[in-house]
Amino acid sequence: MLLEGAVPSATGVAGLLAPLPERHALVLAAHAWTHGPLIRLRDLLDVALMTAKADRDELERLAEDWGIWARNLSAARERRVLEQHVARWVGWHAALPCRLAARATLNELRDDLTPERGESWGASCAARPAPCATRSCAGRTTSAAAS
Repeated sequence: MLLEGAVPSATGVAGLLAPLPERHALVLAAHAWTHGPLIRLRDLLDVALMTAKADRDELERLAEDWGIWARNLSAARERRVLEQHVARWVGWHAALPCRLAARATLNELRDDLTPERGESWGASCAARPAPCATRSCAGRTTSAAAS
């Protein structure tokens, strides 16, 4: 199914085939979606560039036939606050060498989990009740955490 109507690849290597642009775009979109709903700019750019070469009507027909667009849409949503934090905390490991990524992760954790300069633990917890709902701040539970 994937290589149906395959064409010579853009690499110029004799005998190396590539899927038609419509099929290639759908494979890229499906692959990116399995790792996170097109969260990397690179993934979005890959899909956009491949769909630019594709016949729109054929792309939509194949997407419907393969169930690509309809699948998982009910689960599509924005990241939750904790997911945003975790992505920021560990995201450095995709871009930096291990030692620098670990340092950046620790800096992110420190920035997220400690009060701003001049802010008390109580004020910090009141401003961010969700994290404080599961722990006491400075040894006591704040009214924001209790509600």
